[in-house]
Amino acid sequence: QIPKLRATADIYAALPRDMNCVVALRELAKDFPAGRFDPFTVVLMPRCSDTEQPLLTDHGYSAMLELCSLLEGVGKIDSMLGPPILINQRVTWKKAQLWQPLQGPPTLRAAYKTLLQTHVNGSAVLIQVH
Repeated sequence: QIPKLRATADIYAALPRDMNCVVALRELAKDFPAGRFDPFTVVLMPRCSDTEQPLLTDHGYSAMLELCSLLEGVGKIDSMLGPPILINQRVTWKKAQLWQPLQGPPTLRAAYKTLLQTHVNGSAVLIQVH
């Protein structure tokens, strides 16, 4: 069973709907649907939580990996990029902990740190689907 997460495929969902740039981007999206030139973007947000970032826990990684498996079963997906998956390599909670500072290979640590900085914002996690 998939944990109860609030998910949206709207890449502008967190922005005010009446901002000029958001209105313009929504108009462009009518002629250039998501996935045509850019990856689909899945934003995961917990409904409520006792922790600051519930998705970056053992249970959260398991839920995100289950979602990635479901997405892979939907259609032609070449790769995904986000905290639970790097291109085609699945990242478990245990592996993510090994890649934290001072434990993993320096190049991989730096890459994963950058990924977390660009794909995690507060309690939201972004997964790009290519």
